[in-house]
Amino acid sequence: SFTGHASNDINELKWNVEQEINLSGYEIQRSTDGFNFQTIGNTTARNAAATTYYYNDNVRSIASPFFYYRLKAVNMDGTYFYSDVVFIRNNKKATFKIMGNPFIDNLSFQYYASTSGKMSILLSDTKGSTLRKEEQQVTAGTAYYTVNNLSSLPAGMYILEIRINRDRYTQKVIKR
Repeated sequence: SFTGHASNDINELKWNVEQEINLSGYEIQRSTDGFNFQTIGNTTARNAAATTYYYNDNVRSIASPFFYYRLKAVNMDGTYFYSDVVFIRNNKKATFKIMGNPFIDNLSFQYYASTSGKMSILLSDTKGSTLRKEEQQVTAGTAYYTVNNLSSLPAGMYILEIRINRDRYTQKVIKR
């Protein structure tokens, strides 16, 4: 059996195996769309009867509440098979992640909005003066946004503030 559940920013995975014979190990794979999986960890098989395995996936920095997991069980001869897919919904609020820091001309970020609504973007200098303000309608889910035409700003540190509905996030960014 393969199961999982969310516990704050950790998705806890567990699988029970009745019998392993000539098994090399397991690749733990994750996807946020249910189609494109990537390997996030490996576990060596014990080749024993009645074995339980655990894997904790820290998803704090991933801008998505939807996680799909599967196991790739690899035999000693290189052949493999996949487990069933486990779906975990992590009840995150809105989140965002800067996609290039320091930046040169454009500042891009990935965000997750838990519900449709309004997103406000404020770019300020370290003295608190607003240099750029943009607003965008967003739909629930994960997407990308880019603040363009920032080449005229002098090199230095800035504060990027994102408000998605009632959630507010700030992060320091650096202009080269």
